[in-house]
Amino acid sequence: MIIVKIHYGLGNQLFQYALARSLSIQQGKEFKLDISYFGGEPDKDHPRIYQLCHFNINENIAGPKEIDSFIKPGFLKRRWREIIHIGLPYYKKKVVYENGLSFDNDIFHVEDNSYLFGYWQDERYFSAIQDQLRKDLSFKTAPSSLNKEFLQQIEETTSVCIHIRRGDYLTDQSTVTTIGICDLPYYYNAIEIVRSKINNPVFYIFSDEMEWVKREFKIDQPCIYVDHNSQEMAYEDLRLMSACKNHIIANSSFSWWGAWLSNNKDQLVIAPKVWRKQGPEMYLPKGWVPL
Repeated sequence: MIIVKIHYGLGNQLFQYALARSLSIQQGKEFKLDISYFGGEPDKDHPRIYQLCHFNINENIAGPKEIDSFIKPGFLKRRWREIIHIGLPYYKKKVVYENGLSFDNDIFHVEDNSYLFGYWQDERYFSAIQDQLRKDLSFKTAPSSLNKEFLQQIEETTSVCIHIRRGDYLTDQSTVTTIGICDLPYYYNAIEIVRSKINNPVFYIFSDEMEWVKREFKIDQPCIYVDHNSQEMAYEDLRLMSACKNHIIANSSFSWWGAWLSNNKDQLVIAPKVWRKQGPEMYLPKGWVPL
C-alpha cells in the first residue's frame, strides 16, 4: 500500500490523486489518501478545503494510525529506519519527498508500503491512465440550478474560459518570488489569437479577484463574469471551466485542470510559456499553445 499526502487547493489535490491512481493501476498497489491537512488549524491567509469528494474517485482515506506509522514512528522504529535508509535513493525510502518540481521517472520505482509527499504537477505521471482518470474525475455532485444555467449557456456558445489567478500570487512573498502572475498583455495577446482562430467567441471569466478584473481587465468582446461560486464550491467553477470549448489559462494548477478535463478534442488552449520565475517550466499537453 502507498499513502499520498493530499494538501493545498483543488488543483494540487487533483495532481496528487492522479499520481496515486497512476501508481496503483500501473504497479498493482493499493493506495490511500492522507487528508489530515484539512483537519488541522485553518490557514487564515490561504484557506484550503478538501474537495476530491465531489468527484467519482477511489476515495480510500488513510486512518490516523496508518499515517502516524510513517510520519510519527516510535523511537526504535525511527532509528532502525534511519540506519536502513543510509545510502538509499530517495524513492526507496518509506517517506518519499518529491525530488524537485521536474518530472522524475524514478517515482515509478517507489517501494510498496511508502508515504508520498509532493505536488507531482506533470501530466507524464498519469498520461498512461488518462482514460481511467477522466472517469474518476467526472463530477459526482449535481450542479446547483444556477450552475446548470451557466452550463447550458457555455454549451450553446463558442465558449472560451479565461482564468485570471491573483490572490496569494501577489500577497505571499515566497510565491511572488518563485512564481509570479500572468500580466494583462499575456491575456490580451491570447485573446487576439483566439479571435484569429475562432468565430464569435464568448469569454467566460473566472478569477479569485473578480472586482479587480472587472475594474482593470477591459476587452471589447462578449464576456460573462462567473463570480457566484464561493471558495467552498471551487469544484463548481472547475466544472464550468472544463465545460468551456476553449481555454486561456493562468500559471495555475486549477486552470490547468479546467482545460485538461475538457471533452472538446478540438479545443484551443493557450497557456503561459513561463510558468514560474524560478524552477522548471510546466509540461504542457500536446497541442496546447505556449505564449
